[in-house]
Amino acid sequence: MLRRNKSWVVSRAAGALFEIAGPGAVTALATALDGAAPDVRVQLAYKLGQTKDAGAVAPLVALLRARGTADAAANALGQIGDAPAVTALVDGLVSPRGQGADR
Repeated sequence: MLRRNKSWVVSRAAGALFEIAGPGAVTALATALDGAAPDVRVQLAYKLGQTKDAGAVAPLVALLRARGTADAAANALGQIGDAPAVTALVDGLVSPRGQGADR
């Protein structure tokens, strides 16, 4: 279901996964990022941040350098707030962004 790029479908499915908050929720949300449209990635980043799960840090770091998703990824990393998330956030802010990235 999360593979579809319909924003409203992904938003509802991501919300349901967040509410369930099972061990597979972060994995499912992170997997849905692959190939998703930028607006969908923003929604997924928001939900990943809300989980406050350290497993969400790696996929969010990739979004931190991607076009159109840097702000959402930075916010989500800030929501997680653990040491790896903060380190990734600081590294992302002081490192040059990937070509074509925007905030």
